[in-house]
Amino acid sequence: MFTYLYPRLDAHVTNSINHLLKSPFCIHPKTGNICVPFDPDNYQNFKLSEVPTLTTVINELGALRQSTENNEDKTGAQGAQLPSFEPYIKYFRKHIKKCHASEQKEAAKLENEAGVQ
Repeated sequence: MFTYLYPRLDAHVTNSINHLLKSPFCIHPKTGNICVPFDPDNYQNFKLSEVPTLTTVINELGALRQSTENNEDKTGAQGAQLPSFEPYIKYFRKHIKKCHASEQKEAAKLENEAGVQ
């Protein structure tokens, strides 16, 4: 019974860096898909076919560069958002804000506890 209930890892996860879980926005070496964050409460709307790929990003960067060269506006390219990333960046920023708020709340709680003692 214990054998079936004990959590098991893929052997390759423990000995090969290519099989480790990936950070957001890294690129899968074989498919070119980009690892994107998504809302686990809304997983049914996640479509793998809509995940940005390295090719998509290269094409968007090329189009962005071309549009800035045509407009002779060199300042806007660095701060511009890539359309394929917008929903994922928005969700990631929302998550980071929640983490930051939680961290601030915990720090305030510890500060209050230290002040009471």
